[in-house]
Amino acid sequence: MKKSFKKIAFIIFSMLITLSLQACNRSTKVNSNLNTSKIQSENKEINKFINEGDSFISSGDYKNAMKSYMNAISIDKTNKDLYIMLKDMYIDLYRFDDAFLIVKTAINNDVDVENMKSILSDISSKFDIINLSNSIYQDEEYSLPTNIDYTIDNNICTLLIKWNIAVDTSVLGEYVYEGYNEDFGRTIKMTLSILPNSFDKQIGYITDIYKENGNIYVAVDLIEFYTGDEAVNQAIKDNKANIDKYGDPFVYEGYYIRNKYDTITTYQVSDNCSFELLEYDFTPYLYTSSEKKNVDYETFYKKIEEIKRNDSLPLLLCWIETKNGVSSSIYRESLLNYN
Repeated sequence: MKKSFKKIAFIIFSMLITLSLQACNRSTKVNSNLNTSKIQSENKEINKFINEGDSFISSGDYKNAMKSYMNAISIDKTNKDLYIMLKDMYIDLYRFDDAFLIVKTAINNDVDVENMKSILSDISSKFDIINLSNSIYQDEEYSLPTNIDYTIDNNICTLLIKWNIAVDTSVLGEYVYEGYNEDFGRTIKMTLSILPNSFDKQIGYITDIYKENGNIYVAVDLIEFYTGDEAVNQAIKDNKANIDKYGDPFVYEGYYIRNKYDTITTYQVSDNCSFELLEYDFTPYLYTSSEKKNVDYETFYKKIEEIKRNDSLPLLLCWIETKNGVSSSIYRESLLNYN
């Protein structure tokens, strides 16, 4: 009796195992069929987009072709062969920017990254180098541009630039700095000339001072100003020297002014330019004083405006010192010094 029960129980257990295995085999076949069906469907969809892209390429519609190829890639982002095939096709068409984009997409999708980086570098080497140039003065503050606008495939693109080194303006000469844009694979070279600073000093009558587009400008009627023996010599040249009772030439006041310029010269004024007036510019009865007074831009501006409104007031005779063509100092000349 016990043996028969054990025998029946063994037969039932064996049947259950057999049925279970059969069920597992059916499930595996179903899953396999589903996976195969899914792969076939994806491949069909990929081929559809590729054929669509090829059609756009044939008609010269590269923009929509890229959209179609990207749709194909989105279905199977890990398909290395797909990236390579599209990259090679674009290179054969000399569409290096499109080939660059395909490979960059592969890297972003973490596909064969090291190899793709090598391919990306090779494509980048086929692009023309973007050459820029500029010149600045020694010890002047300067930063290389962080971005430039550049035309790629008939579209103006903004290229962000990473430079390989900072600029040193302390040493004269010509230097080349290299930068790179990662988004479009472009190499940018800046040729920078460091020029020696130039200094100048002129004298003339201030006719105006004003602000425009955030900068200050001063308009000057330049003159030639001579003192001492040179004043006499220049006056003789112009037949304007006076003759004393001994028959010797001289000039009144001890100075001579020649104004032969027909135009007004305009200088840009630096932000830290110094201004200086005479005491008698504020207090006329101190006309015998040659004392000078430092003033700010607003005070200097108001004085010029006052003179412009009153024709009876003489123009201010000032020295204009410049650095690299920009005024760094404007100060009054006192004609009392030469009596």
